[in-house]
Amino acid sequence: MIWRSSRLPSGPRQMTRPSRRTAQVRRLQLRPVNGEAAPVKPDSNPITPYEAKEIIKVLKNVLRTNDGKNFRAPVSTLWPQFAESYYAKVPNPIDLSNVETKVRESKYSTWGDFRADMQLIADNALLFNGENHPITKAGESVRSSVYNKTAIIPAEPVAAPKPIRKQAKRSTPQAESTPRAASARRPSRSAGTAAAAPCCYWHPLSNLCPGPFYKHSSDPPRLDQERRRPAEA
Repeated sequence: MIWRSSRLPSGPRQMTRPSRRTAQVRRLQLRPVNGEAAPVKPDSNPITPYEAKEIIKVLKNVLRTNDGKNFRAPVSTLWPQFAESYYAKVPNPIDLSNVETKVRESKYSTWGDFRADMQLIADNALLFNGENHPITKAGESVRSSVYNKTAIIPAEPVAAPKPIRKQAKRSTPQAESTPRAASARRPSRSAGTAAAAPCCYWHPLSNLCPGPFYKHSSDPPRLDQERRRPAEA
């Protein structure tokens, strides 16, 4: 039993450059970012100086990727052996270095002009290499990556919120319910008694003074007894 395919074999596919309408539809079909489709800026919007600086940053980041390295320079620099056939087949060659130079020199008046060149990079890869070629897929990845990253660039820089300074909390003194009782000091030994001037008395058995005698003694001696001298023999 012989199986016949209902599909006729096709000849070699002839690659043609996509029309302008097809390129415009592809520009609008952006890949989602974090599950949400990236917003599309109108093609008629002009590129502000701040947006131009941010676009250059995006291009530099894309150039560091594996896909972006295939378009970092002209074909004559990266693949000199294919330069003659490439320029014969591709009428408008362009690469990421050309796009960056045009952004720096303000050659793009609108976003539409910038996106047209990014789409041209992917179209040239498709035109020369074919549909399923790795370079073609890399061109589509670079185009989508640049579209998504530049779509969220604001027209003007967003002012950063000022940090809120925290004020130190001051401790408020609490009113005491009951006044403090005066702390009683320990009385000193000499407290309550006046210091008496020392007086010397004659000792009955010696010519020396026995020392001071303080008048605060409870039983002071009699003066006539202290001053009595021994009787002569």
